[in-house]
Amino acid sequence: MKISSSLPRHFLYLILLVLTTALAGCDKNTTEEPSEPDKPGDITETDIDSADVLPVHNLGEDFASYIESIDYSPDSTTIYVSLKQSTPAGRIPKEASIIVIPECEMFPDGFGATVRSVRLSPTIMLTCSWPDLSQFAEEFNLSTADGTLEISEIEVFDQDGNRIEFEEYDPDDQGSSSRSRAGICNLITRQHLDLSVSNGTAWNHLRFLGQVYYGFRYIGATIQKERGRRTIMTFDIEPTLGLNVSSIVECKAEVNKDIRIGQLRTNLKALVAGVPVVFPVTFYLYFEAAAAGSITFESTLTHEFSSAFTISNSSGQWRSSRRNGDGNNGDESPWGIQKIDLDGSISTGLRAGVIVGLYSATTGVGINLIPKYTLSASASLSSDDLYRINPMVSNNIGIESEIYVAAKLFGCDLGKYTYSFPKIDLYDNSIHLFPGISGFKVGEGATETEKVVEYDREKHFFLENIQAEEGLVLLDENSEVVGRYKPTSTEENESKIHKKQYLSRLKPKKTYYAAPFYSIFGKTFIGNEYLFKTDDIIESRTYRLSILNSADERLLPDKKEFIIKADVGAEGDIEITNIEGMERQGNDWYYSWIDNVERTDGESTITFKEERASLRISAYVSDNPYSLCINEAHNHSDDSNTMINTSIGYQYHYYYVFRQAYENQAYSKYYYSWTSKRAEFWLSSDGKTQTPCDGQDNKGSMNTVYTTIHNITAKLERIGQ
Repeated sequence: MKISSSLPRHFLYLILLVLTTALAGCDKNTTEEPSEPDKPGDITETDIDSADVLPVHNLGEDFASYIESIDYSPDSTTIYVSLKQSTPAGRIPKEASIIVIPECEMFPDGFGATVRSVRLSPTIMLTCSWPDLSQFAEEFNLSTADGTLEISEIEVFDQDGNRIEFEEYDPDDQGSSSRSRAGICNLITRQHLDLSVSNGTAWNHLRFLGQVYYGFRYIGATIQKERGRRTIMTFDIEPTLGLNVSSIVECKAEVNKDIRIGQLRTNLKALVAGVPVVFPVTFYLYFEAAAAGSITFESTLTHEFSSAFTISNSSGQWRSSRRNGDGNNGDESPWGIQKIDLDGSISTGLRAGVIVGLYSATTGVGINLIPKYTLSASASLSSDDLYRINPMVSNNIGIESEIYVAAKLFGCDLGKYTYSFPKIDLYDNSIHLFPGISGFKVGEGATETEKVVEYDREKHFFLENIQAEEGLVLLDENSEVVGRYKPTSTEENESKIHKKQYLSRLKPKKTYYAAPFYSIFGKTFIGNEYLFKTDDIIESRTYRLSILNSADERLLPDKKEFIIKADVGAEGDIEITNIEGMERQGNDWYYSWIDNVERTDGESTITFKEERASLRISAYVSDNPYSLCINEAHNHSDDSNTMINTSIGYQYHYYYVFRQAYENQAYSKYYYSWTSKRAEFWLSSDGKTQTPCDGQDNKGSMNTVYTTIHNITAKLERIGQ
């Protein structure tokens, strides 16, 4: 027997199975034998299609042994049955009749056909079409509610069409609107799933391991024909799909994978006018995976979905409706992530179909149902800025479904019907990869070195169910970590949690950065950094600067003590606010005790003698001020980087200028003699007597510097504590 390649794919393997297992014949149960066949052309096609009822003959299981071959037209609507020449004349069917072969090895679902013509030579050829159920009898009433439609035990086949052992699955009773009507519940199978692809394909690695279950939570049907009226049919079908798998995905391309898992089959059976009628119900299942981009991904995927369909022609036309279940995840993502490095998108899901036919017909009432689970993001774990970017992860569960009916099987007056339901999103959410942070602020604490950090943290984010550590990190001005904290949750609502953290023992007058952190997959990611500064701790102090003695009287002021008022920061920064008896110029304070200028005018020159002596005091700050000391006798401690800088200077200049140039203010000085002395101290407030740290003693030339440590002493002490 040969089968046309035009037969739809989801039935092809069934008929191939029949061919490979067919024996010479079936059981010899013959219930009726037609008499002499009609001659060709006695009855027209119109007569056959318009007849209310046609003769129905149960040929018995043994009739299969007379079949030489079966072929189909390209559109599978015409069936060519070739009988062996040894077929008894009395067993050859008549035109304009419906023939039925009960379930047997050759026809597991039985065989039914309307004989449209019979040719006896050169071979016996029956030209047939699929039978019209409405022509079986004047009236009948079939229903799962009263048991006139019975269901057989389910069988499960693998992807190659082989029967396999299976586990019946009884899901938790969630209830559905369709179950309030009488029917058959929970024909569900659970199968082990182990799909793996690696090496030599666009997928570097793809594996899904776990369980998949599928079948029917409910099947209900009524098929009714009243005398003189058309056949009315209603199908209530509630398919269910479930996944509980672990997945590993690695790819760097745009790839797709479509893998057939298998199918579940059962039959609805009835007697119409004493003839067995079989409605095969097939639930086939495919697994789909697609990815685009650079992806490393490990996760679990757990989800269950049911949808209830009603298909009916009670209104005179085929109509359909769908009631969608929410699945068992509610508002939660079906993904449980263990590892993710996703720069692109990944989607996976099940593609399921349900077909209710008549005998071995390849068309009937059909349902396609496609739940798809999709993730997309730009979240590369190799990026140190990943938390600062905190990309959105799009997470979607979309359901597509359609209904189709080839009404020729169930009532030729209604024609074909197809309806695609709008796609629904059971879950469609874009959430941050890490917990999003908003309202970040740093407030003042109880002291200058305390701060209070507050912010709102998103309650839901993509990685929330994975073991990780999160909190607040404190960085110094060089971005070095100086502290990690776990802020306290103080308030929360449906979307956010308010966090608060007290920071103490901070250094005054410093710049800090606070940022959220998230440690996962062996790596710590730091979010956006928020800058804040601590205030200085200011203390008003009074110092006394004393110039004790000097071997060179020209460097000894006539005033030996100076009272210094200053504000001092926590790290010793000094701002001089007042020195009694001294004049402020910018940040420096000056006291002058010699300021003499003597001028002698000649015919063409003017001679000047200038003598000045002054003391300068300023607050000096340096990373290491004692490095400026050249006095080898000193052994400074560098514990403090702040001090009072005191400089005592004396100058005597004797020179002349040309009168005309001087009057034109474009002149040069011509020196008779030049004397410049300077003694410089960097004094800490320890009250110790100190010699100069540096000094100069220049004679004769302003262009030559002579370094000298003058014999002069001074000290700085804090008073009025």
